[in-house]
Amino acid sequence: MENKVLAIVNGREIKESDLKTLVQNLGQNAAYFQGEDGRAKLVDELIMHELMYSDAVENNLESEEEFIEVFNNMKKSMLQQYNLRKMFNEITISEEEIKAFYDENKSLYNRPEMVSASHILVDSEEKANEILEDITDGLSFEDAAKEFSSCP
Repeated sequence: MENKVLAIVNGREIKESDLKTLVQNLGQNAAYFQGEDGRAKLVDELIMHELMYSDAVENNLESEEEFIEVFNNMKKSMLQQYNLRKMFNEITISEEEIKAFYDENKSLYNRPEMVSASHILVDSEEKANEILEDITDGLSFEDAAKEFSSCP
């Protein structure tokens, strides 16, 4: 069924496989195009893409210097990504290697405490004002929290 022709635009066939590729490229957004109405919208989109492509070819845009530069940059980037993907696909790392790396580099994964918070819980506003006065007189907040707070 992937070879079923859905439309012909300027002599080029738009096939079921083209629609399938478009749906895959939509990812999660493909859900918006379920059903016959959604499918028809996507086929219309493919037709529009083909018309735009045909117009660009007809106007010889592929020979313009700006297009060639953009095309070559995209080609270079895509080739780099493809090469990287191939390299990553060839790498296999065992559980033992992961554990050995972790054991050898534990210090990389130990993060010092970034933030600490203290609070002082008391029963009355009067007691809170007394503690505030002690802090104003030089008692550190941390020491006041340890000494006066009614929670652990």
